[in-house]
Amino acid sequence: MPSTRSWLDRAGRCNQRRRRGLRRLGSGFIGNRKPPSSAYATPSPIFHFVRRRGGEFVGGNFWDGRATGEKLGNPAADQAQGPFLNPLEQALPDSACVVERVCNSPDYSEKLREVWGENICAVTWPEPDDLASVCADPKGVVELSDTDRATVELAYDAIALSIAAFEDSPVSNAFSSKYDAYLAGRARLSKQEKRGLK
Repeated sequence: MPSTRSWLDRAGRCNQRRRRGLRRLGSGFIGNRKPPSSAYATPSPIFHFVRRRGGEFVGGNFWDGRATGEKLGNPAADQAQGPFLNPLEQALPDSACVVERVCNSPDYSEKLREVWGENICAVTWPEPDDLASVCADPKGVVELSDTDRATVELAYDAIALSIAAFEDSPVSNAFSSKYDAYLAGRARLSKQEKRGLK
């Protein structure tokens, strides 16, 4: 069986060669990823090798292996962690910057605690001005005790798993394509569409 890691390394190097540098678009930049839609990504299994038809890799949410599902047991949750810290997306330098914002948000804090327990946000944060300064620095690292850093990492995982759960909900993932209606017996496929099933 091929090594999953060596295959991912080769795919990642190939992807890096194709995507070196940024392309300008108007006054902004085009990032280094075109993420797949979350609409049908949530049922994806953890990336793995299957011995059929000569063997093939199945699952995960990115061709370069960024979101395999191995870390959190869910490829959509692994993917949800990427944009926060990607310098071309939300550009936060440290997972603590994400957790502090969510844990102090009037919209999300209570919901996060309700689902993951009151201690999910039990972190002693630096002074607000210091924290804002660190989180604004692309190379910033929030200084935390080992206990607080462990809590931040658990909370960061919980945030990603929560995002994945929302993406898998009927609110976000309605499974409303014609193919979904066909599977449910509510639509018929044309001859051409039926050929696509082969």
